[in-house]
Amino acid sequence: IKYEKFLLSNNMSATLFELNLKNQGLQKHLFDFIGAGTVTPEFIIESKFEENNKSLVIEYFNMENLYKKKEDYTSSEINLFVEENKDQLKREFIDFKYAVINPKNLIGINEFNQKFFDEIDKIENSISQGENFESLVQNINVNVIEVNEFAPDSNKKVNEDLIYSKKSSKLDIIENGDNFLLYEIKNEYDREPDLNDKIINKEIVELVYQKGKFDYNKNIIEKIQNNEFNNDKFNNLGSDQIIKNTINSINDTELFEENSIKLLYALPKNSFILVNNNEGQIYLVKLKDTVKKFTDKSSDEYINFITGQNTNNRKSILQSYDQLLNDKYQVQLNQKTVDRIKNYFKW
Repeated sequence: IKYEKFLLSNNMSATLFELNLKNQGLQKHLFDFIGAGTVTPEFIIESKFEENNKSLVIEYFNMENLYKKKEDYTSSEINLFVEENKDQLKREFIDFKYAVINPKNLIGINEFNQKFFDEIDKIENSISQGENFESLVQNINVNVIEVNEFAPDSNKKVNEDLIYSKKSSKLDIIENGDNFLLYEIKNEYDREPDLNDKIINKEIVELVYQKGKFDYNKNIIEKIQNNEFNNDKFNNLGSDQIIKNTINSINDTELFEENSIKLLYALPKNSFILVNNNEGQIYLVKLKDTVKKFTDKSSDEYINFITGQNTNNRKSILQSYDQLLNDKYQVQLNQKTVDRIKNYFKW
């Protein structure tokens, strides 16, 4: 009886349901057989394990002291940067006004009840029907705040920043924490950066400084790629700042971040590379030597490594199967349906 109720509630026949169940079982058996028969050869595992667990002997130094200091950039350099990038540096400003709406000023009590949300719905309907800002606030006991020439900066302004992010809608009511913001955008316009403004000037100087760092790093990378960088240049740049150290394995992220470590393990001896640590600081590194460690095949580390390699191989096979299906069957999603389902579960 339960089975029949299940079929009826899902609008399925017994034949169709059982066929789908059979196909799912066959597919599971297929993947189980593939997985069970996928074993990485021992010599590959041993070689890979040794490669990942060898030690790297490195020399390195922080690049920070080589970059031009912010205070050393002249006004002419800053002005030149602004002139060359004036289109990208233009900022959009807006003039607008808004009112903060809450239960107290809308219905006279400090409670978020159904009446309050009904009133919010009425405001939204009035907006959709073309009613203007003044008529919307005339019967609400709120202070209207006017803001001119606004663009977000480092000084966070929660209400203003949120309205700016929604500026594509000229008149709207939006939720902001325990309040609603009813706003109207009056004007939108672009302006080139005003270097007399201390905040803007500071932001531009930071951009100039970052570009200087990027150009300096790019120059070193190009020299490394063109085999124009050698030990003498490394020692001259590092001077007395060069540090000697050892990376113990590919999982050792004490000195540098994970992706940088992987890059180092992919390089031959006597290579140079720019990497960064977990704080984003840039270092120039020389890979001096590699030291292989004794492989203890009875250790938990090695046994876990074998399991991981076999799992990765199975994942690769299944991903190839997924790719084959994706290439063979072009599936197009109805985005509106997806959004509707998301909203259903959200409520």
